[in-house]
Amino acid sequence: AKSKNELPKAEIFYKQLIAKNPNSPVWHYLLAKLYLSEKGKKDSAVIELKKASILAELDKSKDFVELHLELGRNYYKQGKVKPSEKEFIKAEILAGEDIFTLEKIKNLYDSLGYSKRLLKIKRRIKRLKALKEEESNS
Repeated sequence: AKSKNELPKAEIFYKQLIAKNPNSPVWHYLLAKLYLSEKGKKDSAVIELKKASILAELDKSKDFVELHLELGRNYYKQGKVKPSEKEFIKAEILAGEDIFTLEKIKNLYDSLGYSKRLLKIKRRIKRLKALKEEESNS
């Protein structure tokens, strides 16, 4: 865990990086993660996640799975099922055929009790593993 002195330093650091790289969703995402670790900063975290998401939408090359998982997790915990599902689907699309990342998504669904897409992702992982097995045997 970070000490109380390190949190403001990290916040300043991320804000400086955002000022230098205003179009990078990564720094907004990391600032959001920092805010999520602090009490009373959840609203600020959601704002930063939304900024990161908008920037990722504007430049698809800067988009990444963790951003959508975090947004999805936040929406889901707030009971906003439709927006959470949208984010989870974006994460699944970005994951492509990366079994490791898909497993990470599956574990999140499991921990949230998000059964709606859990079965689909389990099937997808099983299918990909079977394909990999076939490829290695041929």
